[in-house]
Amino acid sequence: MKRLDVLVVVVFVSIGAATVAQDFEGLSVKRVTAAGDSLNLTKLCIQRLWDPLSELLTRILIQFYAKETIFVTITSSAEDQANQLTQSDIVNGFLDDVGEEISVRLEGERTSPGRSLRVHNVFIVDSYKSFQKIFNATTLDYFDFTGYYTILLTNLRRNNEGDIKRILQDCWELYLVNVIIISYDAMNIKEVLVHTYFPYTAKHCGVVKPIIYDSIGEKSLFKEIDFFPDKVGNFYGCSLIAGTLHFLPFMAIVPQLISKSFLYRGFEGILMTNLAKRLNFTIFHKTSDEDWGKLDGENSTGLSGMLFRGEVNFTIGGFGFSMEHQESLSNTMFYYATPLTLLIPPGRPISALEKLFLPLSFTTWMLLSVVFILAIVFIVIGKFITPQTRDFVFGQRNNYPFINLISIFYGGPMMPLPRRNFARFLVMMWILFCLVVNILADPVKICNLLVLLQVGDFFISIPTYGEMYRIVSAEILHEHRFKTLDPNFKGAITITGISAAYLREKYGNKRFHLSKDQICEFYISILLRRHSYLREPFDRELWRYRESGLIDYWVKASLYTKTGNEKVREYLEDSTNHDDPKPLNIAHLRGIFAFYFIYSFIGLVVFLLEMQSRRSRLIRRICDFLN
Repeated sequence: MKRLDVLVVVVFVSIGAATVAQDFEGLSVKRVTAAGDSLNLTKLCIQRLWDPLSELLTRILIQFYAKETIFVTITSSAEDQANQLTQSDIVNGFLDDVGEEISVRLEGERTSPGRSLRVHNVFIVDSYKSFQKIFNATTLDYFDFTGYYTILLTNLRRNNEGDIKRILQDCWELYLVNVIIISYDAMNIKEVLVHTYFPYTAKHCGVVKPIIYDSIGEKSLFKEIDFFPDKVGNFYGCSLIAGTLHFLPFMAIVPQLISKSFLYRGFEGILMTNLAKRLNFTIFHKTSDEDWGKLDGENSTGLSGMLFRGEVNFTIGGFGFSMEHQESLSNTMFYYATPLTLLIPPGRPISALEKLFLPLSFTTWMLLSVVFILAIVFIVIGKFITPQTRDFVFGQRNNYPFINLISIFYGGPMMPLPRRNFARFLVMMWILFCLVVNILADPVKICNLLVLLQVGDFFISIPTYGEMYRIVSAEILHEHRFKTLDPNFKGAITITGISAAYLREKYGNKRFHLSKDQICEFYISILLRRHSYLREPFDRELWRYRESGLIDYWVKASLYTKTGNEKVREYLEDSTNHDDPKPLNIAHLRGIFAFYFIYSFIGLVVFLLEMQSRRSRLIRRICDFLN
């Protein structure tokens, strides 16, 4: 008997110099012994080793991501082919273990835009350069930085600290705080280190100092760990800069001469003060001569421009939620809703019939009348041309061109339809003209077309309606409010329901007149920088204040400085119940009924003329001509 030892040589691509001294990463090699004079059987057993990166990622996907979402995006990037093979082995490992617990989308460094921003992400990289390939100027708009990010660093270099700090520094500049970096322990490949950073602590404010949050090995894999701790639930007295203005009843800035500090009054001032106490941050405020300003990218002005450029952390003081803000800024949940209406000068209210003419200007009505007159002249001329030409223009058997003209204008049918191309073209052009006019004259469709950009108590709309409104500062706004007391003042001031209640409370001896009709709903919120980490802690506190009724209490406390002002109380309560549906009454339909009686009278006159045409030859000729 002879013993023959067969050495099985496995050739593989090393991921670093340190792996040579360790057991083969991902592989174990068994020595196979065969007995006999000759080698009858050679067995090669290659088994997959326990990989800490893959196992920990599996646990994070199942225990955290699977509870938060049904879908996670895993993006990988490597500097060379050897690291790509290593990352592929890690991916294959956790995909087998995850199974059907959560849906996974695998991507390379060339990410493509999806239907929505990516909130739950896993990045597998081997260096800082690989990380930059994923997060670059062309892909930043694909990600939601308020989401959760797990970064796997797959290299085994001993000097990973530099890459880790630069990665976390980039995350902080993007307002990305829910991030952890998992890397091998260079001293022990069987363990992994979990790195993260806390921007606010008792020792520093807004500084990136990477820490080893935890160390996990094979024996400690299943120990309890909060992978994404709350990092902005306590600011440890650090300062946050608020952009605001003195604008009652929303915000009042009261300087304190002795302590050289400021008190904040008004219901939003009280709210901001309580936010600072609950989240333990210090308030510093900045103001602007342009007040709310205008949001227009790099050309933004006022407080909106300061927030866009990052000069303040948030803005508060009569700011409303608008879809226009979503492209450049973010906002908290709205915590108070009030109707936006008009402060108007005294005078006779607009009648229901006059309201039907308001959607279009006088010039538009004149042009519309000119078009109708030209159409009537065109039909009259057609009465004197040959029948063949008339059929070519109006269509065959079109014996009622005047009636069809009016019927199409109101959306009615045309019978019979023309058969020739030219006649059909004329009908099509008239239908398109009437369609545009009907859309512009419909108040409901106008409200759907308006895109309001809220700036404090004022707004501007799309260019079609922008000439009707003008943005003014808070100081000029106060002056214009008193101009509405003059019956000769030609104009109106947009005002919220809470501001109207404040005027009636403060100037009880003056009679401010409000429009009975509301423009739209005004949702008050705090504006933040895009993807701001302040949104989650602020929303958490605002939701508590709203559900407990504290915000309503603060609103009333900031208004009722005088006792016994029941009119203000009734108006404010009425303005907060504006969502209740109100039944239509006869007053709402007076304009419609007026037109109905006018058309009925015209129909009666035509009927009497047709009856009289049997006795009068002249009337019969006129009726025949019109037909």
